[in-house]
Amino acid sequence: MTKVEVRNVIFSMQSFKVLGPDGFQPLFFKHFWDVVGEDVWKYVMQSFSSGYIDDKIAETLLVLIPKENNPTRLKNFRPISLCNVIFIVITKVLVDRIRPSLDDLIGPFQSSFIPGRGTTDNAILVQEVVHHMHMSRSEKGMLAFKIDLEKAYN
Repeated sequence: MTKVEVRNVIFSMQSFKVLGPDGFQPLFFKHFWDVVGEDVWKYVMQSFSSGYIDDKIAETLLVLIPKENNPTRLKNFRPISLCNVIFIVITKVLVDRIRPSLDDLIGPFQSSFIPGRGTTDNAILVQEVVHHMHMSRSEKGMLAFKIDLEKAYN
């Protein structure tokens, strides 16, 4: 892993997007990269080599954002995780390194989080299956299950 790789991750982040428990945003790291860059890079390198992340770095705030006025149920909120910038840098570097192998690791029917695969692909597949079931003249019959993907994902 290079210092440039870590720098690129930080500079690709939106400056004011993240505010984790430590109170720092990517703007701080961008603005003071000449001062903190070496230490950030060394910490990321150490995390990869040791497989350990300090508890304070991994600390995350979970915030519930209302989807509507006067929410009354938990499903009326959208949860977001506010992570420390260094934790996000570590995970983004890891993802950037794994990304070239994702097509080999994740099956063709799993579509989320894979570039080039969309959840609409699943809807098209379902339409094809239902059409086939409707047109089939099989005497055995066919069965399909519809599951709530939101609950399955959670």
